[in-house]
Amino acid sequence: MHKEVNQKKRKMYLAPLDAIWPPLALMFIATTIGLVSAWFGITFLAVLAVVGFAILIGDTFGRSRDYLNARRRFGEARDEIEVYEVVRRFRRAWCARVACQAAWKRAGVKEAGKFGMATEYVKDTYFKLGYRYWHIFPDGTFTRNSPFLKIAFWVHLFTGKMKRDQKENDKPALEPAE
Repeated sequence: MHKEVNQKKRKMYLAPLDAIWPPLALMFIATTIGLVSAWFGITFLAVLAVVGFAILIGDTFGRSRDYLNARRRFGEARDEIEVYEVVRRFRRAWCARVACQAAWKRAGVKEAGKFGMATEYVKDTYFKLGYRYWHIFPDGTFTRNSPFLKIAFWVHLFTGKMKRDQKENDKPALEPAE
């Protein structure tokens, strides 16, 4: 029995392709750029492509964790407000939005019937928040407060949002004021 528990803990789950296709597509582009630049002897660009490829491998696992986290949280949601909080949490980056949409397709379809929400709820919500298909860079990329300059962004890139959620779940509930 003890071995079964340890094996379950060690399993690394990868999300379905519709949840992690953005970093996979970017890995393909980085690979192509790296091979072409190496072929033509542009080593600087080839090295950058290899670094980008390595970062995108971590991003793939991070989005996979985001997918699993969003799917779990959709399943635990008790009302529309909690569903919206999950959707809002993953809004800032294209890859995270795609992972959240895939999680809603898998876990949220059951929840959609429970709350009387549309099966395209997540996609429609992002559209209402102003996100369109061309919003592929994280929010604030081209500002002084670029997420690429923050350590929290890089931690989230490789680990997903699960660590932060676990800390929030460990906090004791606030007592109502009398």
